[in-house]
Amino acid sequence: MPKALPQPPLACRFARKLGHGSDFKGKDRLLRLLCDPDRIADTPFAAPFWDGQTYRGNLAVLMDWWVYVYGGYEIGLIEAIRAIAAELPRPSAFVDIGLNAAHHSLAVCRRFDRVIGFEAHPEVFAQAGRRLAENGIENAELLNMAVADKAGILTLHTFEDGAHNRGTSTLVGKRFAGGREIAVPAVALDDSYIRARLDPFAALFLKIDVEGAEHLVLAGARRLIAEKRPVIYCETDGPVKLRPLVEADYRLQPVRGYYKRLRLLPPGREDTMDWLCFPAEREDLLGVLRRQAFVSG
Repeated sequence: MPKALPQPPLACRFARKLGHGSDFKGKDRLLRLLCDPDRIADTPFAAPFWDGQTYRGNLAVLMDWWVYVYGGYEIGLIEAIRAIAAELPRPSAFVDIGLNAAHHSLAVCRRFDRVIGFEAHPEVFAQAGRRLAENGIENAELLNMAVADKAGILTLHTFEDGAHNRGTSTLVGKRFAGGREIAVPAVALDDSYIRARLDPFAALFLKIDVEGAEHLVLAGARRLIAEKRPVIYCETDGPVKLRPLVEADYRLQPVRGYYKRLRLLPPGREDTMDWLCFPAEREDLLGVLRRQAFVSG
C-alpha cells in the first residue's frame, strides 16, 4: 500500500472545495491566487478520480493541479470520450497518442476494452506506467515511442522544469531553455507492427495531443483512417493540419472542454485548439453529445 500523504496547505484545500463547487465569474483567477501552480513547492497528494480510482500527483505539476483543484483536466472532453465510448461497437480501443502521464487514459480506461498509449519521453512514459499500475489497470499496453509519418529515429525536444510539465516536449523544432534533445524511436499507425495491435478492434478512438506534430501522425495513418474509420480527438495549432480528415470524409467539430462542460463551437470557428472528428457515417455521435447534460452549444 502507498504510504499516506500529508495534507496540502489549507489555502489549497480551500481552493479544491471551491473548484469542486458551482462556477462563478473569476473562479479560475481566485483559485490560482489561493493555490498558484506556478509558485507552489512540490506537494504530493492523492485524490479520488473517475470510476473509483485514485490519482496520485503533485500540485507543482500543472495537470495534477487541475486534478486536485477541479477534479480533472479537460473534464468536459473526458466526459465526451466516455459518452462516445458507450456508443461504439465492441471490442473497442482507446489509442492515446501523446499519453503524457496517463491522465486521460486512466480516466477512460474502464470504458474501453483496451488502451494503447504512445509516449516518447522516457521519464513521462515511466510515470504513466506507474499511475496505471497503482490503479490495477490491466487492459493497457504502453509503448515508449513517438508516432509520426514513418518509422525511424527522431529528435524529441524536451521541456524540463525540474520533473514538472514534461508533457509539452515536441518533435517539431521548438527549443526550450534548459531542455534536452533526445533520440526516440518513432512508428506510423499504418505500420504493420502497430496495425496488428489495432485491427482486432471493431472501433477505435484516437486521442492525438502531440504538441504540433499532429500532421505527422495523420500522414502516417491514412490507411488506418480509411479502413477503420476511428473517432478522433485532436489538439492542433491550426485546423489546416486536419485537412487529411476532411479529405477522408470526416466532420470536424471545434470544441472547448477544459472545465466541467464541453462547449460545441459553431462550424467554421478556428479560435480553438481542440477538435472532435467524426467519420461521416458516425455523425450521429455528435447528436449523442448534444443530449448530454455537460454539453452546451
